[in-house]
Amino acid sequence: MYSWFREKGEHLLHPDERQGASHDNYYGRVFFCSGETEDGYLVLNFADKQYRVKPDIYRVMPTPPFKFGDKVRYKAKPEGVGIILGLGWHFKREEPIYTLIIDGKRAKKNYYADDLELIPPKND
Repeated sequence: MYSWFREKGEHLLHPDERQGASHDNYYGRVFFCSGETEDGYLVLNFADKQYRVKPDIYRVMPTPPFKFGDKVRYKAKPEGVGIILGLGWHFKREEPIYTLIIDGKRAKKNYYADDLELIPPKND
């Protein structure tokens, strides 16, 4: 978790990450940390994007049961299949919350882990 707001200071972001509006999207997202750069920045991944940030406000969370791109069955009526598109954090419930792609479109509602079941990849 990297709960960064502009008020916390842009010095926490790598200079290349300060350009454009993409750096305004840190709060409430669950990132996967894939390493550290030689100059002391953490490398955080969100979907297909990478962000380099100072570790000062980085917080380790339990590993979510699903990751980006996982194919899942959702148990809500009507049941169906979707792909994990987004991974956020529900602060009140203190658990991950997922956004799905269903039939090629972003789902209008979010799902919790209890609502989902992983569909293992087929071994062709």
